[in-house]
Amino acid sequence: MKAIIAAVARNPVLPNLLMLAILIFGFFNFLSLRRETMPEVTTDIVQIQMSYPGASATEIEEAIVAKIENELNGINGINYISSIAKENVAIIKIILEESVSDKQVVLQDIKDSVNRIPDFPADSENPSVQLLKTKSNAVILVLHGQAPERTLKEMASGIEDELIARGVSQVNIGGTRNYEIAIQVKREVLREFDLTLSEIINVVKQGSVNIASGSIKTNAEEYKIEIKGRKYRAQDYRDLLVKARPDGSSIHLYQVADVNEGFEEGKCQGRFKGEDAVLISVLRSSNEDIVKLAKKIREYVHTKQSTLPEALELSILADFSEDVTKRIDILLTNAWQGLILLFFVLWFFLDFKLAFWVSVGIPISFAFTGGLMGLSGETLNSVTLFGLILVLGIVVDDAIVFSENIHLHQKQPNISSMDAAINGTYEMAWPVIAAITTTILAFMPLFFIEGKMGKFISIMPFVVITTLLGSLFEGLFILPAHLGHGGHSDTRSPLKDFAKKIRHSIEAKIQSFIDIFYIPIFHISLEFRYVTMALIIFFLMCTKGLISGGHIDFVFFPESDGMFLVTNVEFPEGTSFSTTEDAIQKLEKSAAIVNEKYGNYGKHGYVIEGIYSETGGKGGTSHVGKVRLTLVQPENRDLPSKDLLNFWRQETAPINNALKVSFSSEGGMSMAVKDMEVLLSGKNFDTLTAATIDFQNKMQNFNGVYDVESDYKPGKRELNVHLTQQGMIMGITLQSLASQLRQGFFGTEVIRLQRGKENIDVEVKYSKEERAKLGDLYKTLIRTPAGYEVPFDTVAYVKMKRGMSEIKRRDSKRRIRVICAVDKAVISPKKLQRMIQKKIVPKMTEKYPDVEFSFKGANEEQDKSMNSLSIAFITALMGIYLVLAVIFRSYVQPLLIMAAIPFGIVGAVFGHYFIGFPLSMLSVFGIVALSGVVVNDSLVMIERINENIKENLTVWEAVQKAGPRRFRPIIITSVTTIAGLLPLLAEKSLQAQSLKPMAVSLSTGLVFATFLTLFGIPCMYLVLNDIRRAIYWIRSGEWPNREIANGSNIH
Repeated sequence: MKAIIAAVARNPVLPNLLMLAILIFGFFNFLSLRRETMPEVTTDIVQIQMSYPGASATEIEEAIVAKIENELNGINGINYISSIAKENVAIIKIILEESVSDKQVVLQDIKDSVNRIPDFPADSENPSVQLLKTKSNAVILVLHGQAPERTLKEMASGIEDELIARGVSQVNIGGTRNYEIAIQVKREVLREFDLTLSEIINVVKQGSVNIASGSIKTNAEEYKIEIKGRKYRAQDYRDLLVKARPDGSSIHLYQVADVNEGFEEGKCQGRFKGEDAVLISVLRSSNEDIVKLAKKIREYVHTKQSTLPEALELSILADFSEDVTKRIDILLTNAWQGLILLFFVLWFFLDFKLAFWVSVGIPISFAFTGGLMGLSGETLNSVTLFGLILVLGIVVDDAIVFSENIHLHQKQPNISSMDAAINGTYEMAWPVIAAITTTILAFMPLFFIEGKMGKFISIMPFVVITTLLGSLFEGLFILPAHLGHGGHSDTRSPLKDFAKKIRHSIEAKIQSFIDIFYIPIFHISLEFRYVTMALIIFFLMCTKGLISGGHIDFVFFPESDGMFLVTNVEFPEGTSFSTTEDAIQKLEKSAAIVNEKYGNYGKHGYVIEGIYSETGGKGGTSHVGKVRLTLVQPENRDLPSKDLLNFWRQETAPINNALKVSFSSEGGMSMAVKDMEVLLSGKNFDTLTAATIDFQNKMQNFNGVYDVESDYKPGKRELNVHLTQQGMIMGITLQSLASQLRQGFFGTEVIRLQRGKENIDVEVKYSKEERAKLGDLYKTLIRTPAGYEVPFDTVAYVKMKRGMSEIKRRDSKRRIRVICAVDKAVISPKKLQRMIQKKIVPKMTEKYPDVEFSFKGANEEQDKSMNSLSIAFITALMGIYLVLAVIFRSYVQPLLIMAAIPFGIVGAVFGHYFIGFPLSMLSVFGIVALSGVVVNDSLVMIERINENIKENLTVWEAVQKAGPRRFRPIIITSVTTIAGLLPLLAEKSLQAQSLKPMAVSLSTGLVFATFLTLFGIPCMYLVLNDIRRAIYWIRSGEWPNREIANGSNIH
């Protein structure tokens, strides 16, 4: 290795070329990285969707869902199956295991299994099986104004086309209904012309077709035969021939039915600024840069506005790139501030030349990381930037060791500056490699964390490790050349003399501090080493007491400030549009009150920038609605989104009879995991629903728990139709009865047209006024097999009951999910779960023995992450031990060095307690990362003690002299690491708060561990020597001196 170091260092060009190449390549890749707020946290899901028009949730469960679930059993790579059976459609989601490497193989296995099912219902459509692709919102636009629904929809459709033409991958339009061609027939007209609905349906189906009918091959050319009869407009259907009479006259469709083109039944209305509105959501795929995409959209909106009619306006409701840009800017500012602060810290401890070239190594190391990030397809996000800030102070450690050693060699007589640089670098090469190896091993566990948190954090160790490797490369092959060339000039100048005076003054003050303060206290701690050890044990016990006594809470993920507040309202199916609209208006009014009351907390006099509401949904779902608030950017308000959400909840008047009123925050750095999620599963659905209601009521009694809701949705009231004895005698079957009622009241989707990008259904059914009242069912005439029509109540009777809107299943069991939000300032989700398991579940199990309870959400993710992290961390500690054991050729001294790790944990816990932060998974990650740093400090101390003993000092002298000798490098290492994090710790912006726990763990843990290294580790060394002396005395009967015990073969 020395030959390689010498060859590179002596070349006057190569080191600079290497430096420039790394800088140019690295920063070019940094500039080209895609930007996002957080790393993509996705779950691989295969979705099966299958339509069965007119079928109830129960029928779909039996006929489709259960069959598919049974067929999927045994396929490798499936974690669990979650299914929803609801009116007209079945949705089965197959969540794949994280270990699945080839998702396409599992997808094909699932497709093959579904295709093997032979007995799906005849009227069901073919199943759609696909691997879901994750897409997220980039920008949300609102088209609003005084205009009819059709105008708004057509204008929004045109905007969608223009955006896609500009390179946008996907646009979703909300707040409007789908188009439909409705063919509505009256009963008396059918009787007048002696027709049935089945005949009308067949006429429409057979009169609108495109059929390829073969080809004719001649000697000269081949001609394709095609029938082009597909009809795309309502007027095209009106002239369809329905029936030809014997007298030569004919009956056309317009004579027996109203044929209209409009919107599907039901109502959906978007509102913005008091005007009708359509929501246009621009989505981004995982390979799109949100900042570039949003810029493109903003330019389009600016251009488009001038071309719109005066009555319409296109506004930006939400720009998710703003949060990305703000967070990245804040972290970049913190990084630059940390770099500058770090330089001055280095200058304080080292001379200017050493401080300068050590600091230059930082951008080189970062550029090395940027190049590898670009090659591996990583993104620039809050976590990657935080990883760079985290390693900012660590990355200079090896350069400090190299430069100080080179500086010592350069002071020796009769040696050139270049030889001193080469010898000084080579002398410390393997110790530095060992130190970096232990740090890398400490960060390695973050690669192996399971669950969503693992996907979130896995980029951080990549950033840290590649930066450390880049720093090692720079320290071995670039730094020696810069410190070796030129040497020290003997020329004098007033400026140099002044700089030397300052340098000597600083050195004198540092040495004075060591002599006056550190050495006396250090000697006292050695003399009373057992008192020192007792103090250390006392702090360990206090730490355990803080955690086990509940004085410091643990949360899965720290709360993050959001950009948007969203409330979803849901009533029982069948609820009128006006009832839902009243609820939405209450929410709009309460949002306006919040903006008025707390507007003074915003820099511009308001905290809410926009309010968009939507009542109803596609498919005539009049029982649902939502309100979305766009908040002022966090730096322009003094209230966090959490407080505004609570104020909105408090100001909202009670919404009676609603199944769900959920308040949530969106945007920012947050994990898509519920605070508390409990699954209740069982076979008897009545028992399950009763247990769910009981459980929800008990949950609401806990302080700090709000928005308790379940995903159980009672369906519409059902009219269960049964055949009478008379009907059976007439030959009417349940199948024929169901078919006739379905055709008239549900309607028949005869054709699904693709007109442009719009899917348009052609529906045949009774006229709206003939299916608007319960009495209309009894006015229906049922056709017998003999062709006669008889009154409905002659052949059938009705029983009314409440049906099921949806049936949800997990792993082939019916289940209901109960979720709630938790105010973490009052109670942590983990503590709440323990209380539920202790106080509620036993009583519920006794009352409902067939119902099972399982806890999901944040607690499940936390347990999954902690279990995998524990295994990985223990493995990393074993790796660190092996490295240290090889270096020190001892079994015991590595344990002595690693004793600093638990005391880093003590500092981290106390740091969270005094700052007022709860512990979180990010805090734990910081503690894991801390272990590598504190081990290196302890390593330096023990290595110095060993070196002193080799120089024939007594054990007591070796320990006494090691502390002052290593005070400076240990302090430099700790102070530079803390200095790199200090700007982030001091950051007051709301966006930075969610990343602080990891920085708090590392900085406060390092402060405590530094004191332990300077005082505790030497004491432990002497205590270990005392133990060896005692063992020697027990074995030999003689009390040995320290040197004999230390040199004896006692490990």
